[in-house]
Amino acid sequence: MSLAATEARQKAEERSAQRAAYRAKLKKDAETKAEAVERALRTHKAKPSPLSGSLIEKLAPRLLDSPEYASAVGEFHNHRHRWLRTLEDWEPRGKGRETLFRSLAEHLFAKFKTPPFVWSVFFERDTGLRKRLSDVVMSVAGGASFYEEVKTGGLPVPLTRKMCHEVLTSSSEVTFLQAVRRVQVRTCGGDERLWRAWLGTSVGRQIESEKSEIFWASVMEFLARNPMLDRAQVGPIVDFIRYRRGVDPTFSMKGRSANALLESMAEWHGELQAAKGKVGHVFDPSGFSPGEFDYSREGPKGRLVEIWRIKEILTGIDLAREGRNNKHCVYSYSRSIESKQTSIWSMTREDNSGNWHALTIEVRNASKMIVQARGMMNRQALGPEANVLSQWAAQNGLTVHIGSGW
Repeated sequence: MSLAATEARQKAEERSAQRAAYRAKLKKDAETKAEAVERALRTHKAKPSPLSGSLIEKLAPRLLDSPEYASAVGEFHNHRHRWLRTLEDWEPRGKGRETLFRSLAEHLFAKFKTPPFVWSVFFERDTGLRKRLSDVVMSVAGGASFYEEVKTGGLPVPLTRKMCHEVLTSSSEVTFLQAVRRVQVRTCGGDERLWRAWLGTSVGRQIESEKSEIFWASVMEFLARNPMLDRAQVGPIVDFIRYRRGVDPTFSMKGRSANALLESMAEWHGELQAAKGKVGHVFDPSGFSPGEFDYSREGPKGRLVEIWRIKEILTGIDLAREGRNNKHCVYSYSRSIESKQTSIWSMTREDNSGNWHALTIEVRNASKMIVQARGMMNRQALGPEANVLSQWAAQNGLTVHIGSGW
């Protein structure tokens, strides 16, 4: 066996041993966590919270009917040193379980009226996250400035004073952490789809160190600047970036392009060759009809040609060309097209000087909704383009939902 072959075999064996050691560590950690959970459950059963006694059962028995609410109410006892009023003075408001829970929380912790959604922190399943967020919420409810909590590291997320105000005025259907992430995404120019995709990632559902939160905010801004990047790719991108940061702590988003990042990610997943093989792939038609709109007319010096066309992109070659020519990352949608979730369309404009690309259009097939329409380098649709888009949508029974995205 040659020296090169021997070295390659040794390296492969080393990598295999490293992977085996890593898997063994994960298994050990999982077993340790499972044992800790069992101990906590046994302790909880042996020592019920004082809040689950006769007073709560008498005043608001519905709070103890649900294990989830009973556990959240039990958390209040862990913070009894921060109570502003005694439990005996509580006068329950409302009849529903959620209303009663908020009533109790405000009675115990709130100096002033508090946005209802902030009390969702007591339902966070992750113990560390619940403790960190509940400390912030109780401080704010007790009269502290939310902005000061952020500045002093209570919540190590890069939020401005204005962003803090927007978080506290969020609607009640979101949790506290979801409200924070929503304001972050909105501030950097992202839409609701990016927000929901970000919530689906590990970094979106957790609070990390101040340094990490600042870095991930830069990733969020990068994604917002690339609206033609398929939001289904956000999770894999975050996983890849987390891996790169583990290998190179100096890794940053500065100067990176979406297409280059996707290519690096594909190499990491070992899928680059497979992706290249799909460039010649033919996609199934969505079933919607193409469009042609002729606005040609006679002018002082002859006929003025103005013909708009909208055609579906049905090959990997054309999809790659669409992204390359218009400097956006529409090729990232290849898997969504293959699964028939999405169809991609190209709008062109013919005039007396030739044919010109106008927009790349994304349609969600099942919901019959146009969710994106972008020109060169992700610019928004212009007036005439928007008019043609509306006409084509009407012909196919599609609704147009672009604009701000919120």
